[in-house]
Amino acid sequence: EYSMNYKCNFPVEWLGLENEELAAATGLKSAGFCHKGGFLMTTGELADAVQACHISMEQFQEKPVIVNLGGTEEADELLVQLPGVSSAKVVHLEFPELPELEIQGIYGEAALEKQEWKCLIKEQVKKILKYKPEAVFAGENLFAAYPIVHSLRKKHIPVLTLVQKDGKKLIVRIPSGS
Repeated sequence: EYSMNYKCNFPVEWLGLENEELAAATGLKSAGFCHKGGFLMTTGELADAVQACHISMEQFQEKPVIVNLGGTEEADELLVQLPGVSSAKVVHLEFPELPELEIQGIYGEAALEKQEWKCLIKEQVKKILKYKPEAVFAGENLFAAYPIVHSLRKKHIPVLTLVQKDGKKLIVRIPSGS
């Protein structure tokens, strides 16, 4: 009641969409544009603007989010036991497919040019950041996750992974600078 924080973001599925794509995603015929930050949306009719706000308020949750990148549901059980995020919503995202590799015997190297590689990583990180995660869990394929992990660490997003120590499974935070 006395909060100065009046924001309720629009649903993640609407972010960055315009015109027909936004109208299809929202079900609102006059939907025009939804900012990629989720704080602004345009419509052609007042009724659609009010309905967009109602939908957003129904879906809005202030629960913390942990993105599970390529991990299993077994990891989810451990993630919700972490201190301070027991009520977290775990969102699953698939690992991106590896780019084509140039293979020489047992050695492989990404066939993408440096700029193409950077764009690919940037797009993948954007998908993760849409959820405004408290942390990102990188599943078993750390090779596929490494460029994403590196980019997230630069943005000060905690990155977690699963290890086994003394026969016990643990969630560990990948240290900064790794």
